[in-house]
Formats: sequence, structure tokens, C-alpha cells
Amino acid sequence: MTIPVSATDNLVGVLLSGLNLFRSSLRQIMSAISIQIITTIFMYLALLALIFNVLIQPDMQQPGIGLILFFVFFLLIVVGIMLIFPLIYIRKYQAHTLGETIKIRHIIQHSLPILRNFLLWTMGYIVIIYLVLLALLSKNTLMILLLFMPGLFALIAFSMSPFLLVLDSANLTVSLKGSLDMLKGNWLRTAIYLLLVYISLFVCYLLINQILVFFFQYILLVTPYADALLKVTNALLATALLPLFIALIYAYYIDLEKR
Repeated sequence: MTIPVSATDNLVGVLLSGLNLFRSSLRQIMSAISIQIITTIFMYLALLALIFNVLIQPDMQQPGIGLILFFVFFLLIVVGIMLIFPLIYIRKYQAHTLGETIKIRHIIQHSLPILRNFLLWTMGYIVIIYLVLLALLSKNTLMILLLFMPGLFALIAFSMSPFLLVLDSANLTVSLKGSLDMLKGNWLRTAIYLLLVYISLFVCYLLINQILVFFFQYILLVTPYADALLKVTNALLATALLPLFIALIYAYYIDLEKR
């Protein structure tokens, strides 16, 4: 089964292609989503252990098991969400569009050589996001000119690099240049599409969140832990939106390739 994504100026059509890709490949990526959700739950358990060890027992001389668990699982969730799971979803979607299947362990085995470059891109992207937000919140004209505008350009210009890193096994320099080449003449179109994706996911998150709030209002009458459960459920919801986000961007990547 292949998922056709044709080159079109209709961004809504590309968005719908991404949704179709996510829907049709849901069975293949369900195992990765399950592992990702379990990892997130472990992170919250580690966070609770940290709160108990550090805040409730602040007079402890030695770092307790809670502190150790927190750093272990925190590292696990950061590495997982920022590196491993995006790699898995990109390769899963590629296999699905080609009518193939691929196991998670095979993806990880073949992705080990590119993890370093993927990590460098991820950390660099995070730094740029931080600088852009810093400039925006500062409301300083000079910082906006020096950081916000160049940073915003870089965020969009290098947004296709991860797909080149994973799918073409390109090194970091080649992937950055390749992303720039793909977006020549399409920078504004890409910016609009990314904005459309973020707005769509945000609206989706809000709608589901409101349903959860309505549901947990009744649980609140039964258990005092309803508020905590709602927060954990919201975090899991945000985590579960990652594969959908990648599917929408992957559809646009295919669209750019065909232009």
C-alpha cells in the first residue's frame, strides 16, 4: 500500500495527505506509541520519586534512589522523545509509503550511525528556538533584529534536515544544505504550512483536553487524585501527538521532493 502525495500548491491537500498517512499506518506505529507512552509514565514516576526524596526529605545527606531514578528516566524520556521515537516514526512512515514493514529493532540498529548527527541537529534546533523565544519575550528591537528574524528563518530553512538525515543517511552539513535547497522558492509556503500544522495540533489538543476536563470533573467527586490524573493524561496526550506531527511534516517533505 502506498500513500500518494503529489506536488500541489494546496497546503490543505498536503495536510490531509499527512492525516491519511497517520491513519493508515496507525497499526504499524502502535507499538512505538505504546513504548513512548510507557516511557512518559516512567518519567512521571521518577518525578514523583524526586519530589519525595528532595522536597519531602530535603535533609538527606546522600542522594536517594528517587533522585537516581529521576535522572535515569529523565534522560530516557529526553533521548527517546527527541531522538529515538522521531527516527522510528520517520522510518515507519517511509516503509508504509513503500508498502513495506519494518521492525523497531531493525530501525534502531540501522539508525545508530546517524544518532550523533541527529543529536547535533536536535540540540542546535532547541538552542535556536530558545533564542527566538528569548528575543520575542524581550520586546527589544535590537534583539528581535539580531535573534528573532534570523532564528525564525533558520527554524524554517532547516526543518527538512531530519528527513534527509534519516532517509538519505546524509551527514549534518549535507542535510542542512539539502534542506535549504529544497526550500528555495518555498520558504513562505513552508512557513504557512508549519503554522497550519501547529494550529491544527493545538486545536486538536484543546478539544481533547476539554473532553478530558469534563470527564475528570465527575471523577473529582469520587477521588481526590482527579486533578493529578488529568495532568498526567494531558502529558500523555501531548506525547501521543508526536507521531501525528511527524506524519504531517513527512507529507510535506514528500511534496517538496516532487516539486
